[in-house]
Amino acid sequence: MYEKLNLLDKKRVALNFYAKADKLSTFSVILTYNFGTGGSPSKPVILQKSLHYFNRSWMQYTVNFDTSLLSGKVCGSNGDSYLEIKFEMPDNSLIYYIRNVTLEELETF
Repeated sequence: MYEKLNLLDKKRVALNFYAKADKLSTFSVILTYNFGTGGSPSKPVILQKSLHYFNRSWMQYTVNFDTSLLSGKVCGSNGDSYLEIKFEMPDNSLIYYIRNVTLEELETF
């Protein structure tokens, strides 16, 4: 198993950020682990998908997830695996602001 995957293996993790929009709106946060290329890597795994609500003033958000779905998975041999953090905004006519994005390990299980 590739080294990068071991950094997240059997952990509870928190994604923290501040966000606002120019109007009230919803948005989704999707966390996906992509196992890279080369050899026979596992298919990408969605670790978390959650719905949130934008406000017109800055609000702090926390998305907690665990990495147990990564157990037994294999990264590709090219060393290009990664954790994708995607913010999906349903309304392209709004202006969205996101700042202070951090990812922190909470505990190992």
